[in-house]
Amino acid sequence: MRKKNFKGRYEKRVIDKCEGVCKTYGAIQSICAELLQADEGIAKIQCNVLLDGLEMGEYTSDAKK
Repeated sequence: MRKKNFKGRYEKRVIDKCEGVCKTYGAIQSICAELLQADEGIAKIQCNVLLDGLEMGEYTSDAKK
């Protein structure tokens, strides 16, 4: 989970299972994206999705389907 307007470093990647550009904010998130891409049971990955139920949607997370 990260702040919506996080100002740190990130890596832009194109992943087949993700619409548009996937931004990863660290080595762990990058490795996780690679594992999800390789998993045949996962059809779609969404990066930096706004979380519901928090004040003003200020935090994001990743989702898989």
